[in-house]
Amino acid sequence: MAYLTSGMQGVDLTKTRTSAEGPEFRLGTTAPGTDASEWMYVRALSTVAQYDAVAINLSSNAVPVTTANISVGQVGFAQTAIASTSYGWVALQGNAISVTTSGTTTIGKRLYTGATAGILSVTVVTIGAVHGILASTSISAVVTATGIVARNPHFGFGNAE
Repeated sequence: MAYLTSGMQGVDLTKTRTSAEGPEFRLGTTAPGTDASEWMYVRALSTVAQYDAVAINLSSNAVPVTTANISVGQVGFAQTAIASTSYGWVALQGNAISVTTSGTTTIGKRLYTGATAGILSVTVVTIGAVHGILASTSISAVVTATGIVARNPHFGFGNAE
């Protein structure tokens, strides 16, 4: 698991806090980490499973991504499960991130949003390409945590490889 390199005190990227406990950091706080990673502190509007791809709105609220909600904002990758209405850190980019995927593909292939919340797919869609990420491991299972490399990831149109 990555750790922050910013010098922020008391940060545990795997720690979550309930709504009753309140946020530990200001929502939207970002910080750099190991493996060229960047992290954001968010509030989950619904349950986020470990390795879900999430859509993050301007208020730093996160929901598991689907093709229907990509207009919400930026993409992130939950490396730890976050219960609904709780707070935690999600990866925005990096060299050693995992995300739940479905389908079979090889290293370097593009991934897309789909109908299943939080899971990226190798199935090409016209709207819902996740630009800026590539699979860093081969995907052979139906649904599995897959390594990715992410550089300034964002939702977009198109299906060009």
